[in-house]
Amino acid sequence: MANTFLADIDLGSDDNAKTVELVVKSCVHVHQSVEAATLRYYEELRRYNYVTPTSYLELLTTFIRLVKEKREEIETMR
Repeated sequence: MANTFLADIDLGSDDNAKTVELVVKSCVHVHQSVEAATLRYYEELRRYNYVTPTSYLELLTTFIRLVKEKREEIETMR
């Protein structure tokens, strides 16, 4: 899923496909870490925090938005 979302983004490296693969792995790691933290949160405080597929999509769209914002910021500074 993340490969589809990030396929059109130029991450500015010589091997864009490899960079996208590493970003995807990082996003998966972050999402899984949040799931694990959610379980600890419930065990300690007996409160629910839902981690859904939509949460993962929001993570990806946030990453894409931040890449665009930072590119614009760098361009402005140039």
